[in-house]
Amino acid sequence: MTGPRPTRGRAIPVPRPPDVQDWTQLITALTTELDLQGRAMQSRSAKAGTPVGKSTWHRVLSGHTLPSASVLDLMVGSGRFTEEQCRGLVAAWEKAAGCLDRIDAARRSGGPAPREPGEPGEPREPREPREPERGEAEGRPVGPQEVEPHRGPGAPSTPGPRRTRRLVGRIAGAASVAAACAALTVYLAGRGLDPTTTEGSADTASTTAAASPSAATGAPAAGGSASASTPPVAGTPVAASAPADPASQPPLSRPAPPTEHPGVEKGSLGEDSRCSGPYPGPAVVTWRVCVRVEADRVSVALKVTNRASVPTKAKVRLEFARAGKVYPCPGAPGAHVIDLAAGTTVITPPADCATVREPTPLAYQGLGRVVAADATDAAYNVSPTASVRPDRPTIWRPDLID
Repeated sequence: MTGPRPTRGRAIPVPRPPDVQDWTQLITALTTELDLQGRAMQSRSAKAGTPVGKSTWHRVLSGHTLPSASVLDLMVGSGRFTEEQCRGLVAAWEKAAGCLDRIDAARRSGGPAPREPGEPGEPREPREPREPERGEAEGRPVGPQEVEPHRGPGAPSTPGPRRTRRLVGRIAGAASVAAACAALTVYLAGRGLDPTTTEGSADTASTTAAASPSAATGAPAAGGSASASTPPVAGTPVAASAPADPASQPPLSRPAPPTEHPGVEKGSLGEDSRCSGPYPGPAVVTWRVCVRVEADRVSVALKVTNRASVPTKAKVRLEFARAGKVYPCPGAPGAHVIDLAAGTTVITPPADCATVREPTPLAYQGLGRVVAADATDAAYNVSPTASVRPDRPTIWRPDLID
């Protein structure tokens, strides 16, 4: 390591500066490829005589924290990386640490955050002296290395690199949503449905068909029994047209959204549904526990997002609580492994974990676990609580403030 560095890890700002992205992309890719776990790295560091907490390792391996120099030394000396991977990690760390040093120095001096250097392979000249570029009045040509990337005709004359990347991200996100809406409209038209009466989000429309027979015409689903169309008996869990083996009913998969919004999420399973805030792990996977309340049933699902550039697997388990008592899911009573393609969001079938809506006031909640495919222990996290009464709308705790 060159020069003095802070002894503690530093949180990586969002949006990530370009000089830090090399580190985050490399460490998250290696974490997924090698299936690194915070618990295992914690054990290795303890054996090396320099214990590092499991939560610290988790933040480092997920790309949220730039480790200190001592933690980096433990990583490259752990034997989990090849010599070439170690050189790449050290080079990316030095680049990211230098960038955060410049940002910290600018904050301490009260000045604006420094502009970042150009993309890899371009001359790394400071951005500050390039003010004359606005008018080219000095008579000198503007070199290719000084042209701001992705500058549109309506953009400010000298946007900063971070603002430029935010604009590009928003444009890409809007384009993805527009493409998804267009595909959804074609699909609904082919099914004879009116797109104007369907839920507005791609998540909602995609999950409505799999939620429960109450959203359909009342006929049994394909592959289901005739009893699925009859009213369920009150007081018993149900799995409408749900197979005994969850692997035979694949989860719903779609491209991951550009960003993961914090807090409660509304409408992911359809009308009158809520999902918890995002829970982290394993690696760069985030997940939410969701509940939907319908006229005749309450269903629970997991919404799992893989933001890595490579596919991975995760072990999931879902249960539901009714009036304070926990029940297994009828269609998926135990833990099972699901496949997560790169950059996708998967929603487990709500029909696998559904229960009859009781005619009396009761509270319902989902309990979920998402861990690495080879993990054997996990703590559960919960969905928002749905307080359901027959004479009034559902009360959610917590809920969004509209």
